[in-house]
Formats: sequence, structure tokens, C-alpha cells
Amino acid sequence: ACLNPPLEVVPTRNPVKCTKRATDSVHPDLAGLLVKNKNLLAELRNLRNKLFIKETSLQEMKSELETYKENNVQQSFQIMSLKDDIKDLEELTASLTRIKSLKNTSIQSLERGNWDLTERITELENLLRVHLIERKRAEQKADLLEKKLAGANRFTPYMSMKEQEDSLDSFMTKDKDEAILFERDNTFRSEGPKDGEKIWDKCQQDLTHKEKQTPELDRPTHSYNWETKTERSNYQKFLSQLSALPSNSVEPTPAIEEAVKESILETGANEQSWKS
Repeated sequence: ACLNPPLEVVPTRNPVKCTKRATDSVHPDLAGLLVKNKNLLAELRNLRNKLFIKETSLQEMKSELETYKENNVQQSFQIMSLKDDIKDLEELTASLTRIKSLKNTSIQSLERGNWDLTERITELENLLRVHLIERKRAEQKADLLEKKLAGANRFTPYMSMKEQEDSLDSFMTKDKDEAILFERDNTFRSEGPKDGEKIWDKCQQDLTHKEKQTPELDRPTHSYNWETKTERSNYQKFLSQLSALPSNSVEPTPAIEEAVKESILETGANEQSWKS
């Protein structure tokens, strides 16, 4: 036994380690792949989380987009209504501009008309002053002519009485002449033709006496007729002056006593109404 060399002790090997070593020798990069796999898995999980977050945010964005779309539709309707309102406002502005221009034109025309009316009022006031002055003068003249008319009216009965006396005198003279002729005719018949010369002489004497009396009778008659004609002409002239006074009538007043009286009464009534 001593002559045999000692036996070498062969150490026993760990099978796991041996497998690992065998594996390491077979797949030298497997560990790296495992590590890389772990990293990739972790990264995948991170990516999934991020994708979930992105999907969530995408859903939120979709909902917001829908909201925006709805708001956009509402805003579109609002924009359309605003456009319509803008058109209406533009039309209203144009109409207001036209109305303003028309008002300016009407204001200018009214100002011109007001100026013309002011001038017309001034002219009428001046004309009214002139007419008032003329009216006052006419009233004074009418008062004077009324006094003259009153005097003429007082003289009218006297004239009519004188005319009656003149007609009575002429009637008496005519009767006297007829009586003389009748008496002479009776005398001629009673005395006959013998006393024709005496009758003729008597007729001549009667005629001479009548001719002497005629101037005495005619003289006051002619003078009175002349006075009557003068008074009548003055009275007619007075009526003409009264008819020439200004009155409210368009037609001229005729130179007649009744027409002149009516014109004076109408003027007085109008004056009283104007003063009241």
C-alpha cells in the first residue's frame, strides 16, 4: 500500500455553479439581456403609464374640443346675429344721416322762412302804423264831416219849408192870374164891343201892374233858388268827401246819403270791435 502513490483527491463541484458557469460559457450575454429586459419592462410600464395619461388628456382634449365646437357654433350664430345687427345699425345710421341732412335742409329753409316772416312782420307793422295814422286822420275828418252833416240836416227842413212856401206862392200867383183873366173876360162880355178901348186900356194897366209886381216876386225866388243850389252842391260835395273816406269795403262807397251813413256806422262798429 505504501508502494502505491497517494491518490489525488478530486474536489467535488457545485452543480449550480457548474450550470451557471456552463450557462455563462454558453450564453455569455444572457445576464445583460435579462437586465436589459428588466429595463425594457420598466420602460414599457412607464410608457404605458404615459400612454394612459396621454389617452386621458386626449379624452379631455376631445371633450374640450366638443365644447369648443359647441361654443364655436354658438359664437357663429352670435356672429351672424351681430352681422345682422351691424347691417341694421348701418341702415339705421344711413337713414339717420339722411334724416339729419333733411332736417338740416328743413332747418335752413325754416330759418329763411323765419327771416322772410320777420321782414314781412316788420313791413306789416310799419304799414299798420301808417294805417293807424291815416285812420286817426280819417276819424278826425269824419268827426268834422259829421258835424257838417248835422248842420246840413238841420238846414234840410228849412229848405223843404222854403220850397213848400215857393210852391204855395207860385200856386197863389197862378190862381191870381186866372182870376184876373176871368174878371177881364166877364168885363169884356158885360160891356160889349163899344167899350173895347176901355177894356184894352184896363188890360194894359193890369199887365203893367203885373210886370211891376213880377220882379218883386221873382227876386227873392231867384236868390233863394241860387242859395238852394249852392247848399245842394255843398251837400253833394260833402257826401262825396264822406264816400271817399277809407272803409272796410272793397267796393267804393257811392255818394248817396244812405250809403254814406251805412259806411260810417260800419266803420264805427269795426273800430269798437278792434278796440275791444
